[in-house]
Amino acid sequence: MKQKKAAITIYEDRPEYEVGIKLLVSSLCQHLPEADVHLFAPKATPDLQNWINQYPATLHSNVFELSGWNVKPSLLLWALDQGYERGIWFDSDMIVAKRPPDVLYKGSSQVLVVSQLPRASHFDTHEHTAGWKLELGRRFIRVPSGCCMSATESHRQFIEQWKAMLGSAEYQHWQAQPRHSRPLYFRGSDAVLLALLGSKAHETLPIHLLKSGRNIAQCLNPSSYTPDERIVSLIHGTPPIVHAMGDKPWMMVGKAEQLYAAMSPYACVARRYSEVLGGSSDWLEIPQAWAKRWYGLVNGHPALASLPFCLHDWLKRLGIRSTISTIRYFCTGTSS
Repeated sequence: MKQKKAAITIYEDRPEYEVGIKLLVSSLCQHLPEADVHLFAPKATPDLQNWINQYPATLHSNVFELSGWNVKPSLLLWALDQGYERGIWFDSDMIVAKRPPDVLYKGSSQVLVVSQLPRASHFDTHEHTAGWKLELGRRFIRVPSGCCMSATESHRQFIEQWKAMLGSAEYQHWQAQPRHSRPLYFRGSDAVLLALLGSKAHETLPIHLLKSGRNIAQCLNPSSYTPDERIVSLIHGTPPIVHAMGDKPWMMVGKAEQLYAAMSPYACVARRYSEVLGGSSDWLEIPQAWAKRWYGLVNGHPALASLPFCLHDWLKRLGIRSTISTIRYFCTGTSS
């Protein structure tokens, strides 16, 4: 029996996140049609159950021992157990703007593919390794993340160890505590992934990092997809994967952040798929006239539409005057 190529796995048990699921599934089916998409949604609403029938994707209601972020290794192992050569994980708050990098779905079977956090995410990954009392191995200049990753049978031992650590009594104890009170190395599945990647036992494991700003636009805040990364995007194109890491754009209606959410790189790409959302697309409406004009001037480019917010956030950290009022004046002739 011929081995199946790649399985993309997605997990979401929060019905209010189904907007993101629809955008991710529809964009994946368009840009990576040769991979099988498996959505695990144990609390799927009837709307999602009906909606997904129009796509070559499979909806599962499996309940795993671990859930939420902690289900990542379980689903990667599930894909391998189903006979796939490669298991791929996407966080449910991602959207695909164009074909993902080849390394994610047809690279070397020896190479574990993980993502890279935004440039501002600087910390010593050895803190996580030491916290788990593992022998220290390599350090990382740019911090890895499991938000989008790819694994093969070569990585089974690594993935199984990750799963076992997430299921440990000590880790589960800390998951019951408020996130801010947990030690860094117990704050989530990525913290444990970092501990393993930085350990001596896995020091020689070949790793490929999907570059933040080039392969993934990591939109934790307006400037985490940095000004220079946006300029590079004008040359090389928008990163193929856009990640709404922070507040979810579709949940910002009526909030102060709604304007940025409607102009964000995620929203710019989401407009290409707005028809799949039905009546759940109000958050894509740009609420201010000056912003609509700016959006039109840059033709809705994902790197440029929210550039004023990016520069405002970036310059604010440097103590320099707001860019928002400058762009508003340029578009409307008024600063208020």
